[in-house]
Amino acid sequence: MRKNRTIKQFRKNKKGQAAMEFLMTYGWAMLALTAAIGALAYFGVLNPSKFIPEVCQFSTTTGMACIDFNVDTDSAHLLIENAGGRKIHLYNITMNDCSGDFNIDMNDGERRLFNITGCSFGKKGKKMKSDITITYQLAEGTLVKSTKGKVVAKIA
Repeated sequence: MRKNRTIKQFRKNKKGQAAMEFLMTYGWAMLALTAAIGALAYFGVLNPSKFIPEVCQFSTTTGMACIDFNVDTDSAHLLIENAGGRKIHLYNITMNDCSGDFNIDMNDGERRLFNITGCSFGKKGKKMKSDITITYQLAEGTLVKSTKGKVVAKIA
């Protein structure tokens, strides 16, 4: 014999169907959104390195200023100004595992172009980030000091 469904049972089944339809509709929407974000990431639209500005800077307490810079696949070129108010003797500049020894004097306000060669900074067109350390000594001092900075550049 067939059982008759009560109104209460009928409403319970309708609620379950409505919940299932809700979940399926939003499930497909979430799947489509995930696929769209995945496609954008795959084609490089969402690559955050495109939005990072190029920068070359040092700690402001030393008076060193990076005026201009250029990074190639195997070398870096930095135009540095001594704006510390004193004459210094610059020993070397280190970027990542690459170092350039210079042993030169720089007067206050003087700008010099430093070329660090024999390095490997990456592939052309990519962005690179490097820490910089400059080792120097005040002309009237006896202690060797260092200042730190950073470079973020597109490799030319």
